[in-house]
Amino acid sequence: MSWSLHALPLHTVDDNLGWDWATGVSFSHGLPDHPPQPQALPTATQVLAAFTSAGCHGQAWFTLEAGDASEGLLPCPDPAECAGRGGLDLGEVTLRPTGSRAPAERLAASTLVTAIGFRKPNYRAVLAGICGLTAAAGPLLILDNEADMAFVVYAGDRIADLVTHWPW
Repeated sequence: MSWSLHALPLHTVDDNLGWDWATGVSFSHGLPDHPPQPQALPTATQVLAAFTSAGCHGQAWFTLEAGDASEGLLPCPDPAECAGRGGLDLGEVTLRPTGSRAPAERLAASTLVTAIGFRKPNYRAVLAGICGLTAAAGPLLILDNEADMAFVVYAGDRIADLVTHWPW
């Protein structure tokens, strides 16, 4: 069985799950009573830059069209030893563009991203990458495949504080 996490801008919950969904979750951290005001979605480049700045790496299940190679997701430098060393491996990463219900295989660097998928990630990597992305995307909601737990990360949140509440 594979383990996946998904992240989406908190202001898009109404469009994706419906805000009433939040009342039925078995666990939540940081979930407000009402959705925040809409704000700009991050671009594919902003997502990948945030992950790189946070020291994360992973396997991109997409390619950027005509982009600079430096804009891509760095691969894991040593898969056999990464987890044991506390490496920030995001696992297999997908990006879902706005207006789509599925991840994209090819994206322009300027494509707006409405959801991010992580398959078999190190949870500290997810927290590090998401904490870095909140500056561009605003608060982000993290869910697993069952969507029965909700974990929200806000700009300025610290990994050390978040880890004490992390449900996965």
